[in-house]
Amino acid sequence: MILSIFRQALQYRMGFARWLWLYSCVVIILIAAISITSWSGLSNLYNSIYEQSNIRNNKAIKITKISQLLNENYSLAISLNQPSQQRILPHDLLNNKNIISKINRNINKITKTIEDLIKTSQTKAEINLINEFQKRRKEWLKTLISSQRQDKAYITGSEFEIIQGDIRKNATATVESLYRIREFNDNKDAELLSQVDNNYKNTLVTLLTATLICIIAASLFSVSTINYIRTVVKRVIRFAETVSNGDWSNPINNNNEPGEIGILLTHLEQMRESLHSLFTQNKEVENKAKKLLLAVNQSNSTVLITDLNTKIIYVNEAFTQTTGYIPEEVIGKTPKILQSNKTPEYVYKDLWKNLSQGITWTGELVNRCKDGTLITESVKISPIKNISGETEGYMAVKDNITELKKAHQRIEKMAYCDALTELPNRHRFIEQLKTLLNNNNRNFSILFVDLNNFKRINDSKGHNIGDSVLKTVSHRLNECCKDQILVARVGGDEFVIISLFIEGLELTRLVNDLHHTLSIPVFIDEYQFIMSASIGISHFPEHGKTSQDILRRADIAMHQAKMNNLPYCIYNEDMESQLQRELLILQRLELALSTSEGINIHLQPQFSLKDNTLIGAEALLRWHDNILGNVSPAEFITLAENKGLIFKLDKWVIEHSLNYLFECNIIAKFSGRIAINISSQTLENPLFSIWMKDSIENNNIESKYIELEITETGLMNDPDKALQNILKLKSFGISVSIDDFGTGYSSLAYLRRFNADKLKIDKSFIDHITTSKTDQSIVMATIELAHNLGMKTLAEGIENEDQKQILDELGCDYAQGYYYAKPMPTNEFTDRYILNDKIITLTQ
Repeated sequence: MILSIFRQALQYRMGFARWLWLYSCVVIILIAAISITSWSGLSNLYNSIYEQSNIRNNKAIKITKISQLLNENYSLAISLNQPSQQRILPHDLLNNKNIISKINRNINKITKTIEDLIKTSQTKAEINLINEFQKRRKEWLKTLISSQRQDKAYITGSEFEIIQGDIRKNATATVESLYRIREFNDNKDAELLSQVDNNYKNTLVTLLTATLICIIAASLFSVSTINYIRTVVKRVIRFAETVSNGDWSNPINNNNEPGEIGILLTHLEQMRESLHSLFTQNKEVENKAKKLLLAVNQSNSTVLITDLNTKIIYVNEAFTQTTGYIPEEVIGKTPKILQSNKTPEYVYKDLWKNLSQGITWTGELVNRCKDGTLITESVKISPIKNISGETEGYMAVKDNITELKKAHQRIEKMAYCDALTELPNRHRFIEQLKTLLNNNNRNFSILFVDLNNFKRINDSKGHNIGDSVLKTVSHRLNECCKDQILVARVGGDEFVIISLFIEGLELTRLVNDLHHTLSIPVFIDEYQFIMSASIGISHFPEHGKTSQDILRRADIAMHQAKMNNLPYCIYNEDMESQLQRELLILQRLELALSTSEGINIHLQPQFSLKDNTLIGAEALLRWHDNILGNVSPAEFITLAENKGLIFKLDKWVIEHSLNYLFECNIIAKFSGRIAINISSQTLENPLFSIWMKDSIENNNIESKYIELEITETGLMNDPDKALQNILKLKSFGISVSIDDFGTGYSSLAYLRRFNADKLKIDKSFIDHITTSKTDQSIVMATIELAHNLGMKTLAEGIENEDQKQILDELGCDYAQGYYYAKPMPTNEFTDRYILNDKIITLTQ
């Protein structure tokens, strides 16, 4: 019942902590009350004992003192009046007086002491005893005094015995009275001791009772508390058991518990709900983690996890498949087991710099497999951080990109390497050039190398032979410039060299080495080729600060070298102006060919040396542009040849020449030929002969009135193709003449095969024919050669009678030059020669 009351009080009326505090306060109060009561009783008892003891001690001392004084008086009384020799002598009286005086003094002390006893007496019986003692003492004193008054000289023995007997009697009564006082005090002491004993026992019983009550109360509270706590703990244990079994669904029954236990159970229930939710989420996360682990294990990417000390703690199956190491061989070791010493040291420094800052690192590593095979891996290493953001380890996800790297290298080689020569290509050159440009502290030169007349090799021998020549030339250039920064092929027969040489002497030596290398014959199959090149040079930063500018200006210098037939040319600003003019000429020329505005044909008549009769005329192109003014044919024709516009230009001249012949035939019969110059590019065009035939037929012109002039050099670019077209043209009835004979390097064998109708002797031989025996001999040999091959000869550039006379003597057939007439517009030629229709005799 009591336990139930305690439990109810503990459970329903107040909280556990409050109850504990209340119990502690009650116990403290009880202990304090018991202590105070016990202390009060013991204190009172002690004070009583102390006080009574002092009183009794004082009384005992005083009684003892009185007893001593009485004993002393008794002794004095005994000695009083004692006869000396049975009689009292005078001196005895004197002694008796002294004794009596001492007795009186003692009596005074006894009287004072008795007065003090009366003051400290607490009971009537004790006072009565003291009074009786006083009475006895007075009687004894009286007897003693009466004995003192004996005035006899002496007394008898019998008298003395009577007096002595009275004294003893009174003294005995007095002492007895004193003993009764002492006995009374001794009885009081016994009573006091009995009282003290009773008080001690009562105090002890009270103390034991209070202590027992406190122990019982504490035991009851402890048992109730333990039972209550055991009940709560059992509930918590049942909760913990269900939780440990993974069951978070059973709630803790709070039963509206008050106080801290209720708060504890409430928080436990809240914790259960939170943990239940978290457990559910963790289950989901665990399921996801299992799926993730399965995915990681089945991933094609290598996954490697290490602790903070880079000790490997996990690898997936892809790791084993890639490296050949099983997990047991690498767990506990560091990834250094994979190092191949092929990865640059700066890569690892960058890796740890990022990881030490908590930053993910991405890059490539060259690692070694278990069997020694080297692999290239794309690696992403990330710090593994806990909730606090502290790094606990590292995870590396790696992909084997060895084959991809090889493919990339092949692609990069295709992208950055010329497939034919294996030299760096234009793209690689531009990147290298940009890298150098970014380093502004470094000066360098660009050498733009263009092979001269390489197109003729392709056109005459085929691209296979041309490619073989390019490979050989590329190899030689690379060997010659192996100490330079870069040699690259940027076009068909165009190469660029990046050199650190910027001084004239060094550049000159390098250019000379290049020309010497190119001059070494190239043997391909049964063919032999001697190559040459035009080289343009630009300097950084003097000639440009961008890749486009520096390369373009080297290209400009190269064209300038080619135009002027120079081994090399260094860029200057004048070349830029020349280039701008060339570009403008090309633009305006193309416009003029499209609109025929400003461009027209001039004719220079050709005559027979024998009779000065007109045999025809050479069609010469003249151009006057509204912006450029008069443009020299030597300038725009060369540009047209170099820029691929010459075929269009040749076609324009041919078409307008055919139109002129058609108009002449309408006006009057023209029995001469119009000689039209065509370039080697036009002659080598396989469609040209067909186009020529169609044009003649469309204009209703007889082919015998047309003569095509082909330069000797043009014939030698691709003799086979030239021969094929010449044969076709001649089959159409078109005459063919070889222009500027003697200035090139034609082969007599090819000359015989061409079967041309006419040889034109270059003006350079005619200019000095009157003064140079050598030139006369050359001209005479040429005339004899042509005649022997069945060809006519025509001398160009005759300017005086002496030249005409010598040529006539040497047997030359025809002539043209300022001596006869300058080139003139077609209408003037028509008016002067066609409409007259007569043989013209020139006058001096």
